[in-house]
Amino acid sequence: MRARSVLSLGSATAAALSLFVLSTSPAHALDGSLETSFIKLMMTSCIKNMKANQGKDPIPDAKINGYCSCLATSTAKELDDSEVQSYISSGGKATVHMQAMNARINRDCTKRYLQKQ
Repeated sequence: MRARSVLSLGSATAAALSLFVLSTSPAHALDGSLETSFIKLMMTSCIKNMKANQGKDPIPDAKINGYCSCLATSTAKELDDSEVQSYISSGGKATVHMQAMNARINRDCTKRYLQKQ
Protein backbone atom coordinates (compact mmCIF):
# COMPACT_ATOMS: atom_id res chain seq x y z
CA MET A 1 0.00 0.00 0.00
CA ARG A 2 1.37 3.40 -0.89
CA ALA A 3 2.32 5.73 1.96
CA ARG A 4 -0.30 8.30 0.97
CA SER A 5 -3.14 5.77 0.97
CA VAL A 6 -1.92 4.37 4.28
CA LEU A 7 -1.92 7.85 5.77
CA SER A 8 -5.42 8.44 4.41
CA LEU A 9 -6.61 5.16 5.90
CA GLY A 10 -4.99 6.02 9.22
CA SER A 11 -6.53 9.47 9.25
CA ALA A 12 -9.93 8.16 8.26
CA THR A 13 -9.80 5.47 10.90
CA ALA A 14 -8.64 7.83 13.57
CA ALA A 15 -11.30 10.35 12.64
CA ALA A 16 -13.93 7.64 12.68
CA LEU A 17 -12.79 6.56 16.10
CA SER A 18 -12.57 10.16 17.30
CA LEU A 19 -9.79 9.19 19.69
CA PHE A 20 -6.66 11.05 20.80
CA VAL A 21 -5.86 14.48 21.86
CA LEU A 22 -2.97 16.94 21.84
CA SER A 23 -2.10 17.50 25.47
CA THR A 24 -0.46 20.65 26.72
CA SER A 25 0.28 19.20 30.14
CA PRO A 26 1.18 15.63 31.05
CA ALA A 27 -1.54 13.62 32.77
CA HIS A 28 -0.86 11.50 35.82
CA ALA A 29 -0.55 7.74 35.54
CA LEU A 30 -3.80 5.83 35.29
CA ASP A 31 -5.00 3.26 37.76
CA GLY A 32 -3.90 -0.17 36.46
CA SER A 33 -7.36 -1.73 36.00
CA LEU A 34 -8.74 1.49 34.52
CA GLU A 35 -5.87 1.66 32.05
CA THR A 36 -6.38 -2.00 31.08
CA SER A 37 -10.10 -1.45 30.46
CA PHE A 38 -9.42 1.68 28.41
CA ILE A 39 -6.77 0.01 26.25
CA LYS A 40 -8.96 -3.05 25.66
CA LEU A 41 -11.96 -0.95 24.56
CA MET A 42 -9.83 1.30 22.38
CA MET A 43 -8.01 -1.65 20.77
CA THR A 44 -11.30 -3.38 19.96
CA SER A 45 -12.74 -0.24 18.34
CA CYS A 46 -9.57 0.53 16.42
CA ILE A 47 -9.16 -2.99 15.02
CA LYS A 48 -12.83 -3.14 14.00
CA ASN A 49 -12.61 0.21 12.21
CA MET A 50 -9.25 -0.53 10.56
CA LYS A 51 -10.59 -3.77 9.10
CA ALA A 52 -13.84 -2.14 7.99
CA ASN A 53 -12.00 0.71 6.21
CA GLN A 54 -9.36 -1.25 4.31
CA GLY A 55 -9.03 -0.63 0.61
CA LYS A 56 -8.04 -3.02 -2.16
CA ASP A 57 -4.67 -3.69 -0.53
CA PRO A 58 -5.41 -5.19 2.92
CA ILE A 59 -3.15 -4.40 5.84
CA PRO A 60 -1.75 -7.46 7.63
CA ASP A 61 -3.29 -8.17 11.04
CA ALA A 62 0.10 -7.77 12.75
CA LYS A 63 0.39 -4.19 11.44
CA ILE A 64 -3.18 -3.38 12.44
CA ASN A 65 -2.59 -4.77 15.93
CA GLY A 66 0.66 -2.82 16.30
CA TYR A 67 -0.95 0.40 15.09
CA CYS A 68 -3.99 0.03 17.36
CA SER A 69 -1.83 -0.88 20.34
CA CYS A 70 0.29 2.20 19.68
CA LEU A 71 -2.81 4.41 19.57
CA ALA A 72 -4.33 2.94 22.71
CA THR A 73 -1.20 2.94 24.86
CA SER A 74 -0.03 6.36 23.67
CA THR A 75 -3.42 7.85 24.46
CA ALA A 76 -3.62 6.15 27.85
CA LYS A 77 -0.33 7.80 28.82
CA GLU A 78 -1.79 11.27 28.27
CA LEU A 79 -5.20 10.98 29.91
CA ASP A 80 -6.31 11.27 33.48
CA ASP A 81 -8.69 8.91 35.25
CA SER A 82 -11.79 11.07 34.69
CA GLU A 83 -11.27 11.19 30.91
CA VAL A 84 -10.73 7.45 30.77
CA GLN A 85 -13.81 6.78 32.90
CA SER A 86 -15.85 9.02 30.59
CA TYR A 87 -14.58 7.14 27.52
CA ILE A 88 -15.34 3.73 29.06
CA SER A 89 -18.76 4.66 30.44
CA SER A 90 -19.82 6.14 27.09
CA GLY A 91 -18.87 2.93 25.28
CA GLY A 92 -15.94 4.52 23.48
CA LYS A 93 -17.09 8.08 22.76
CA ALA A 94 -14.06 10.36 22.80
CA THR A 95 -13.96 13.63 24.68
CA VAL A 96 -13.10 16.84 22.86
CA HIS A 97 -9.66 16.68 24.47
CA MET A 98 -9.10 13.15 23.14
CA GLN A 99 -10.17 14.19 19.66
CA ALA A 100 -7.65 17.02 19.69
CA MET A 101 -4.79 14.55 20.43
CA ASN A 102 -5.71 12.58 17.30
CA ALA A 103 -3.44 14.18 14.72
CA ARG A 104 -0.14 13.81 16.57
CA ILE A 105 -0.68 10.33 17.96
CA ASN A 106 -2.17 9.03 14.70
CA ARG A 107 0.77 10.43 12.72
CA ASP A 108 3.34 8.86 15.04
CA CYS A 109 1.65 5.44 15.10
CA THR A 110 1.10 5.47 11.33
CA LYS A 111 4.82 6.10 10.75
CA ARG A 112 5.78 3.29 13.11
CA TYR A 113 3.33 0.61 11.99
CA LEU A 114 1.59 1.34 8.70
CA GLN A 115 4.09 2.96 6.36
CA LYS A 116 6.27 0.75 4.20
CA GLN A 117 9.84 0.69 5.40
